[in-house]
Amino acid sequence: MAKENGTEIEHIRKRNVRKEDVVEAVLSQRGRHPGLVAILSAMEPCATYQPWHNKQTGKTYLKPDDGKCLHYYFYFIDEELGLTYVRVPTWLPCRLQIYFNGHNWLAAQLRRRNID
Repeated sequence: MAKENGTEIEHIRKRNVRKEDVVEAVLSQRGRHPGLVAILSAMEPCATYQPWHNKQTGKTYLKPDDGKCLHYYFYFIDEELGLTYVRVPTWLPCRLQIYFNGHNWLAAQLRRRNID
């Protein structure tokens, strides 16, 4: 997907880097037309499972745990919703997060009606 859209996947290594700032820099170069804006990746906390054996009951099962895994952020501009992203973890359980901001939606509506 990155190659098809002429972009690279940028890995965010530092905690103090705001993804929104990275995306804003890309937008200042490419403009705000619909389509893929950027693909970012980052190591972040996620829900995971750990194999566990209960010695008292003799049962083995998966126990919920906290961990870190790689997440991909697909930022794009949708004609109706404005700037949005889909957050995709690379570990199970795979909890997708789809984000869009009502402010971006409203801004798109106002632009369509030529309202500043």
